[in-house]
Amino acid sequence: MKTELFTKFDINEKKQNVFVKYFKKVKNLIITGTIIIIPSVTTIYLLMKLFSVVDSFVPEFLHSIFPILPRKYFPGMGIVIFLFIAGFIGLIAKNYFGKKMINLTDKIFTKIPFLNKVYISLQQILDTIIANKKNFFEKVVLIQYPKQGSYSIGFLTSKLEGEIPVKANKNLYGVFLPTTPNPTSGFFLILPRSEIIELDMSVEAAVKIVMSGGIINSENAKQLIENKKKEFAGI
Repeated sequence: MKTELFTKFDINEKKQNVFVKYFKKVKNLIITGTIIIIPSVTTIYLLMKLFSVVDSFVPEFLHSIFPILPRKYFPGMGIVIFLFIAGFIGLIAKNYFGKKMINLTDKIFTKIPFLNKVYISLQQILDTIIANKKNFFEKVVLIQYPKQGSYSIGFLTSKLEGEIPVKANKNLYGVFLPTTPNPTSGFFLILPRSEIIELDMSVEAAVKIVMSGGIINSENAKQLIENKKKEFAGI
């Protein structure tokens, strides 16, 4: 009887081990799939949202200016119209009369109260991004924030010039401090050079650390994903 009882226990234990083994395998499959899916799905979702906004906005905007035009088109037509208008305006801007027209538009918008502030701010942001597209957010830094002794990852944006550093009587730098899990929002800090620690890691690696909340905490993030892809493909 005792032998049979122990045999039953051994069989049950083996069954449990097999169950645990398959449970871990399924869990690893789910984790691997999640790591692969999330970046792709998020990117596709954002592109679809952008597509939807532009595609619906352009016909509505044109209809408000020219009521004779339809309010809605078939899906995708708004994007085509936007690209056509952008290309046409870019072509016009290349010649003398186009430049005169753009300068006239600038003067009109800059003279309208409140609207001029929005227009000038957007224009300056776009000009800065286009002028510095190769060096934008290129340096990753470490700063003490939100208190002494605690550190946060930031991106060096520029060396400030003009009134701010003159009034402070020191060299000051702009640092963008991203938030988790959305690094596109954050805080803009102005700091002296002595409070900024430059890092050698890439911007891509820093963004992954911020987005993951530190779960991916080194520059082997790409290698980790590649390994998971290989593991997934091999199963």
